[in-house]
Amino acid sequence: CRKKTEMSKENKLILIGPKTGIQGGGTVSFNHLLNELDRRRVDYTCIDMPGGNYTILRTLLIFKYLLVFCKTIKRGSVISLHGSENTIIAYTIILNAFCRLTDSRLIIRVFGGHHLDYLKRRNKYLRNLVVKYYRRHTLLLQTKGMLDKARREFGIENAVWFPTSRPSTEPKKREQFNTEGTLKLVYLGQIRPEKGI
Repeated sequence: CRKKTEMSKENKLILIGPKTGIQGGGTVSFNHLLNELDRRRVDYTCIDMPGGNYTILRTLLIFKYLLVFCKTIKRGSVISLHGSENTIIAYTIILNAFCRLTDSRLIIRVFGGHHLDYLKRRNKYLRNLVVKYYRRHTLLLQTKGMLDKARREFGIENAVWFPTSRPSTEPKKREQFNTEGTLKLVYLGQIRPEKGI
């Protein structure tokens, strides 16, 4: 990602997420957020962690990102981490240490409606460690169902509902629609409890 204009000491916003790579929902959502920040002229630094399946190669990339974190994260930064499954778990653990050292704030945005179920299947030590860090920082979840589960099953009271968003468009004027007869609509998407539907 490009580095925007130099930020003041009071406003060091660092976004970490999948700007490039496989164009899944997380990549699309992260890019929408970056575009909105650009539109609002918000100063930030972006660390691109390409989306895709978690592999040994991606595990090795953690060491590359450790060097990037060391150079980028300054005292008092606000770090916004965006990811899913193994990626979010691995980097939450790493960034928690950075935040303790630099007195920075961490905001964790989870992609995917099944993340909490995925977390429940991890070994007890890892699960307890990650939940402890989720409670320490701000956790953004996509659906109200996830929010309820985070509070009820994991005791994460600081979770916040942050739904997936898309850029808004101007609605068509009513006269452009065919108002004669029955209005027929086609819905394309997944209808599952994990999606909050």
